[in-house]
Amino acid sequence: MVNADYNPRDISQYFGKTFVTASGSHYGLTFEGRITGRSSMEGYEIEMLAGFEPKRLSGLTFADKKGIDELILEEGREPKVGLQVVMSLTEEAALQSGRKFLRTSPVVEIVDGE
Repeated sequence: MVNADYNPRDISQYFGKTFVTASGSHYGLTFEGRITGRSSMEGYEIEMLAGFEPKRLSGLTFADKKGIDELILEEGREPKVGLQVVMSLTEEAALQSGRKFLRTSPVVEIVDGE
């Protein structure tokens, strides 16, 4: 079942925004939909973005991209302060990077145009 309240594929609303996390990290999206703020994933394109309660993601691992994408589509919420943000990479970016997604620590601030 797809979450009817939030469309995680509509990432354009987060272009130019930065998610500041409880760990002090700053993760953002360029105006081309690419990750900034994590050197190992810098410049990779994302397909979906969603927020989750930290307890929901505790201990979860995903063997393939399909698993994280299904979770994002079914349970992902609009990112906001207090939630962890999950950014799913495009298929091409996942193949290039060897990673499927980026998961942040809880967000403490969302900044425009940082």
